[in-house]
Amino acid sequence: MFLSCACISYFGGFTGTYRAELTAKWTHECLERGIPTGEDFSLIKIMGDPVQISEWNLNQLPSDSVSLENGVLVTQAERWGLCIDPQEQANKWLKNMYKHEDMRQITFATDNWLRSVTDCVYNGKPLLIEDLHESIDPAIDSILLHQEFLDEDGTWKIKLDKEEPYPYGEGFKLFMTTKMPNPLYPPEVCIKVTLINFTVTSSGLEEQLLGDVVVKEKPAVEAKRQEIVIQMDKDKKTLKAIENKILQLLRENEVEQILDEDTLIITLDESKVTSGEINTRMADAVVVQQDIEETRSKYTSVSLRGSILYFVIADMANINSMYQNSLQFVKVLFNKAIDSTPANEDLEIRLRDLIDTITKQIYSNISRGLFEADKLIFTYLIATSVNRDAGISAPAGWNTLLRGAMPITSAQKDVKPINPLKSLMAEPNYEILYSACI
Repeated sequence: MFLSCACISYFGGFTGTYRAELTAKWTHECLERGIPTGEDFSLIKIMGDPVQISEWNLNQLPSDSVSLENGVLVTQAERWGLCIDPQEQANKWLKNMYKHEDMRQITFATDNWLRSVTDCVYNGKPLLIEDLHESIDPAIDSILLHQEFLDEDGTWKIKLDKEEPYPYGEGFKLFMTTKMPNPLYPPEVCIKVTLINFTVTSSGLEEQLLGDVVVKEKPAVEAKRQEIVIQMDKDKKTLKAIENKILQLLRENEVEQILDEDTLIITLDESKVTSGEINTRMADAVVVQQDIEETRSKYTSVSLRGSILYFVIADMANINSMYQNSLQFVKVLFNKAIDSTPANEDLEIRLRDLIDTITKQIYSNISRGLFEADKLIFTYLIATSVNRDAGISAPAGWNTLLRGAMPITSAQKDVKPINPLKSLMAEPNYEILYSACI
């Protein structure tokens, strides 16, 4: 729990890789100092509810570990969450999660936005503030700092701006998102909110694109998978409700002998039958789901290529700010390329055709928006990214190319340097380079 509190307080704004390094360091320090903890600490296992996580996934939160950690941070952090969300994944997830609770969506540029905030606070409804820049209007400071107070009449109230105190609705929730990929928030903002980095990860994007591929290639398989996921989610909720009901009856039971309480006995009998049926159904669903996942895994190479291309496209914005393309746009190109690929019954040939078509069409469409001088860089980045993922290009060689040779120390002066690319250049794979650069 100590490590979970540290994670919720501190690591939300960092990338998945740095979060893993940070938690590993904290765990090591705890073990060294004799603080009892497990060596395989996971924020998701400690603070995540499996039933709630299933519901998040159904509402389009990616199932990779970073996204699930972000879900825990949004729901468990004491301070309201500010999501760094350039691909709008958090935005979409929150809208799906709270669409049945009449969530209000505003920006600080919306007319009478403070009135919308007041309505949500008064009526206890969720509020989403979108498109934040690098500052937050001080009019909502009292909400961010949780300055609600108990009035003389026994109701919770809060004062907004210079207006009279308003009743503070029990169901009120505040979420904030920004499309800025690398915002620089000053300390006075960071101490009021929980920063959460929702920038898409490679594994999360692969999962999303895999769903798109399977919907096109095997629609029945994906439909069955969605059906099973929804059914399993309902069954888990039912089991949870049964457990809570039994615990409530045990807590409220005032009879000395539990077996003398008829209501409890009837409930236990009914729950035994219901839980038995649900467990049987869930066991069957797990077997079917394994077969479905095996079918889906055959198309991972296609989703992997789409993920590689997207991150190369996203990196082009570092060369020129005009080269910004949304994830949604790349997904549209990805799906159009699948539709235009000629059908083939042979799976290996079909996968190869899909990868080639997706690479060529996305390359052609993105290249139209590049200056001539930058097209070669874009081509080279695709080629090297594909090769590095395939293990053809050595990481040491790539780092040498980017950063140059490391400074030679006095102990290394007499050591003959080794060329990390020597083995690679002996037999370069021109076919892959050509197909990526075509």
